[in-house]
Amino acid sequence: HNLVRSLIAWGKHDECFSMCVNVLSQLGETLPTAITEEIYNEEARSMKKLMRGKQQQHLLSLPNMSNFNKLAAMQFLNHALTLTYIWKPKLSPLIVFRMVKLTMRYGVCNLSSFAFGVYGAWLVSIPRPDFAGGYRMGRAAAEVMKRLGATEITSRLYVVIYTFINIWKDPLQVFSISKQASGRIRRWCNVRRYRIRNFESASIRFSSYIWKW
Repeated sequence: HNLVRSLIAWGKHDECFSMCVNVLSQLGETLPTAITEEIYNEEARSMKKLMRGKQQQHLLSLPNMSNFNKLAAMQFLNHALTLTYIWKPKLSPLIVFRMVKLTMRYGVCNLSSFAFGVYGAWLVSIPRPDFAGGYRMGRAAAEVMKRLGATEITSRLYVVIYTFINIWKDPLQVFSISKQASGRIRRWCNVRRYRIRNFESASIRFSSYIWKW
């Protein structure tokens, strides 16, 4: 994990992504190295079919993930997501889909809550947005995070929920974050800004266009 983070920080994106893909392959998970509109549309259809009719209670009742290989796969998918969001943004949705699918099949882990949140952000930003579905996923993500005590992802998740999702459903709620949570979010954003300055030609754009063709 430390080597992957170091490669990202040094801007060695190709080497880092290749490492993630190779490790994931050894863990039984394949990840495409390139994406076409056809691949994207097929993955999106498959994802929507899997999640159709899944209510918040169903997501909250999922067991904890115990398969060691799948827990490791979630970690490397998370690394790949961090990288592609900056480097190859059109691959990011596919990685989120993989994380959600692993969660639905093998149970929840700390990173599942973040995956649920980012999937909710995708739902509200596609050409035919599903605001209710995105809001539901955002709430489920927050509840799963609390259930698991996944405090290390609180800031990342709240940035996704309050920046991408809740603004469409309840804009005033964005301003009701607790002081403690908002402080963590500010600190996380400051750290991210500092790290981004060290990336080679990196630019994180908080806008939904990265999810679209």
